[in-house]
Amino acid sequence: MKRIALILLVVALISFVFLYIKGMPVKIVEKISGPHSNIIKKEYDRVFNQDDLVNLWKRHTDNIVAMPRVNFRSNMVVAVFGGQSFNCDGIDLVKVRETRQAIYLHTRAMIYQSGQPPEKAEPFGLFVIPRSNKKLILIGGFQELIGGPEIRTVYKEFDAIP
Repeated sequence: MKRIALILLVVALISFVFLYIKGMPVKIVEKISGPHSNIIKKEYDRVFNQDDLVNLWKRHTDNIVAMPRVNFRSNMVVAVFGGQSFNCDGIDLVKVRETRQAIYLHTRAMIYQSGQPPEKAEPFGLFVIPRSNKKLILIGGFQELIGGPEIRTVYKEFDAIP
């Protein structure tokens, strides 16, 4: 019996250390993405209040009715605007993880191949996640060719908020 308890304790300790180093998963509250935005230059934003969200949303689209309702006491919005592009259905949030030092958001451009001419796009993604003042690191990924490797890049690092 003591041996089983010891094994369970070791497994729990290893799991804790792994999660501590790699980070704990963070719940994604809401994702909104699409192929067309009025914001045509690459832009990355971290939004903590309703007024800033309204201003960002008005620049993004004329459809104010579709703006998400966000409880900013417990959540924040991270916005990714991909700029002018081709053959992209939007930007998806693949995973979010939190370490002691930072929150890491992993996004992926939802690109596709097509015939000629390619379809113009201004892809975007707006993501509601739990509010945090920690440093936020926004990582983007895309796959240029079917079956090809994913190319990852750090889009932006937002400083921690005191």
